[in-house]
Amino acid sequence: ENQYICYIDKLKWYMKEQLLELGESKSSLGTELVSSHPLQDSLSFIAKTANYSLKDYVIHAGGVDKMEIADATIFPDSGKVIVEKKAQIRTLENATVLTNNLTEYHIFKKASINIKGKNNYTGSGDYTYKDELNKEQTILFQKISVNEDKMTIASGSVEGEQPFKLGAKFSFKGGVNLTADDKYLTFD
Repeated sequence: ENQYICYIDKLKWYMKEQLLELGESKSSLGTELVSSHPLQDSLSFIAKTANYSLKDYVIHAGGVDKMEIADATIFPDSGKVIVEKKAQIRTLENATVLTNNLTEYHIFKKASINIKGKNNYTGSGDYTYKDELNKEQTILFQKISVNEDKMTIASGSVEGEQPFKLGAKFSFKGGVNLTADDKYLTFD
């Protein structure tokens, strides 16, 4: 139903509850879950705990420290990942996204992320911008996605009554773009 493979060393079947506990919860490494969905490119992640409901066919994974998707590392807020039928992963709320995995230039916080496959995710999130005086301001990137080169890109805007400062001499209103391998944002 879920189109996931689970590599386990132990299984507990709670027959009355119609629940399977996958792996041993005391195991330090955890259980690897791998998508067999043809459009998800073998998306995989490690969960310290996992169970599978035979009532609604949902996998509840816990203790998921990170998920590597495209050029980013996504850190689920609660460590919980829920996989529904047809390999559909529920939206991760309040997640942190670090991109790219090589340069680690950019971090999104309080992100809402939809994971679609090993090389594809979308969402939105807050980005902390530091100006030349090291003053921090938050930009909401409404659209975070992956381009055809499997690189994270994002776009947002700064509007409103509170002026956004690019430094001591410049205020800004308009569009803001981010490319994961570029250390600097583009302001339009």
